[in-house]
Amino acid sequence: MRSHEKRVNMCLRTQGKYLVSVVLTAVFAIASLFGTLLFSTDTVADAAESQAVAQVGNTTYASVQEAIGRTTLKNTTVTLLADVTESVMITPPKGVRNVTFHLNGHTLQAAESGGAAGFAAITVPANMQLTIVGPGTVAGGTQPAVDCRGTLRVESGTFTSDATLMRFAETDETSAQGSFSGGTFTAPTLFNLLDDAKNLGYDCSRWRIPGYDRSWTEHARLVEWLVLRLVDSCAVLG
Repeated sequence: MRSHEKRVNMCLRTQGKYLVSVVLTAVFAIASLFGTLLFSTDTVADAAESQAVAQVGNTTYASVQEAIGRTTLKNTTVTLLADVTESVMITPPKGVRNVTFHLNGHTLQAAESGGAAGFAAITVPANMQLTIVGPGTVAGGTQPAVDCRGTLRVESGTFTSDATLMRFAETDETSAQGSFSGGTFTAPTLFNLLDDAKNLGYDCSRWRIPGYDRSWTEHARLVEWLVLRLVDSCAVLG
């Protein structure tokens, strides 16, 4: 009788140990799975954060163009968060007419391939104003750094191109304007007309370029270009 009871007690103890082992295994499995899920979520979040190239307010975006489309009347500043190759057009939501682009020490390089290839690094449409601030670079490569049919205000930054640096348009309906209070400009040709421009430069107050630090020859070419545009425009207006 005692032997039977002893065997029963041993069986109960063995079963109890087995149940504890199963429970612990299940707990560890769930904990491991939960940890994996947390790690995966953190990894995805980190990956998304690392892909952010621009910011509006407290929200980051994977492309500069998307960020421009998310500006509001209260948040009109797009801040560059990384060096990026992308040609963008300043097309904010309806009602927003002024956008500030903060280079934030980074470079915006015009796209050499893809859907935006063949366009300037930045295109400013008619009836739109863009202000560029902060240290950093807008590089056109084989394209202009900026094409403007609206208003461009440059407060700082470096602008480069292997061709024409900036092109401006003036038609019967719109008049492109440029204001430069700072910045560094490097290109074989600094300014020229867009293909649809009829005339440009009759209002010299629009073209303020203090501290232009290229050679006197290059400076003279710039002045000559502006004077020729002035003469041509006055003849048209005459």
